[in-house]
Amino acid sequence: MEDRLLGMVERASSKGESLPGEPTLANMLGVSRPSLREALVRLERDGVIHRRKGSQTFINKDALDLAGRFDQVGDFSEVLSEAGFVPSVEVLVEERIKMGSESANAFGCEVGTPVLRIVKRWLADGSPVRVAIDEVPLPSLDVKLPKGRSVLELVPHLTGQKVLWDLAVPGAVNATKELSEWLDVPLRSALLVLECIGISQAGERVFYAHDYYVPGAVRLGLIRTVDKLH
Repeated sequence: MEDRLLGMVERASSKGESLPGEPTLANMLGVSRPSLREALVRLERDGVIHRRKGSQTFINKDALDLAGRFDQVGDFSEVLSEAGFVPSVEVLVEERIKMGSESANAFGCEVGTPVLRIVKRWLADGSPVRVAIDEVPLPSLDVKLPKGRSVLELVPHLTGQKVLWDLAVPGAVNATKELSEWLDVPLRSALLVLECIGISQAGERVFYAHDYYVPGAVRLGLIRTVDKLH
């Protein structure tokens, strides 16, 4: 239902029209008004629409034009596909090492704690656009792990807890020799980076990651609702 609703929002936006009222929308989608209202609340929370009682529903066309959102966790390959690219992803590095001081500080544990380090690269039409370096603490360097699992799948396997929050801090860095090779960019060229910490339902830090993006390769952004600040 939400995909069909979003399709209606996109069509209305392309025609410069507003959405019909809830009774009409519910009838067109064949759903109950409470179910529709929940979906509309989610779209409003995501910054796609804005509703006012007794007024029309405003559509944020620019939100619809974004290929992806930094404030939403999802499959980046799908983001690339929806942006019109042919996506591919590959694992560049998968190793078990001992934590350095930066990772140990992020996790709040001792330097030398075992950690699984995975480096993945995403390509759009064959050109590198993103590299993610993920780290997950291990009970020991020789612990057995299921193969082919993502970090979000490995965390419950290791800790028995799901990742509930992803605390992401944006920044900018100059490409190191390693990053310049992985992303096929000149040495010391500017890259966007998200430093991410995964937090479990128990409040524990369960993964540490750095996501590096080639600026301008894919249209990504954040959406903030400012109406309530006035």
